[in-house]
Amino acid sequence: MINLANVSEKQKMEMQIGLLQYDYIQTRFTFGVDDEDFRDVFTNFYLSSQGRMRLPENRNPFFEKMFDCDSNQDLIQLVKYLYEHLAVDMYEFSFATKLLHTVNTQSPIYDSKVFKYLKKEERVDFWDIQVPKKDRYGNEVSKLEKISHNWEMLNDWYSSFLPSTRGISWINWFDTNFPLYAHISNIKKIDFIIFSCSGY
Repeated sequence: MINLANVSEKQKMEMQIGLLQYDYIQTRFTFGVDDEDFRDVFTNFYLSSQGRMRLPENRNPFFEKMFDCDSNQDLIQLVKYLYEHLAVDMYEFSFATKLLHTVNTQSPIYDSKVFKYLKKEERVDFWDIQVPKKDRYGNEVSKLEKISHNWEMLNDWYSSFLPSTRGISWINWFDTNFPLYAHISNIKKIDFIIFSCSGY
């Protein structure tokens, strides 16, 4: 469980670096700047371990969709779109949440750290998308159904956590330590804390 009293100066410094990149991404996106610098920073920040996102056949449709995406875009439809247009033959749940968050900063992000922390420490009922699962009738649950379930669980957690005493204290801690970024969404503040301080 995250204890903000124990956050190190190194962790704060890493968060500061991440915040500089994040603010750059959101500012450039707001002004409609889709150039190679923007794409490189976004890729380094969000998709750094995914070399396939540096290939034009994946990079181009991903960013084209980002700049032609409604803020109320349905996440599952976006996952399907990326499956059809990226040359990876995978349902890119995490990629889709990062794209959607850039368009709508009130939309949460799902990645491996969020999955591990929320499942283990917050007891969120995430399903492992790669592990076979059957429903109560013995039917195989599809990957899209698992993604839909996890997306619902993620949104439910944020909806209950943000107004809670602990959620408010996390936001206050963030605003105190990073006052220049107090303007970013509360969802992203919590995401930064989980990503940087959870140890996963």
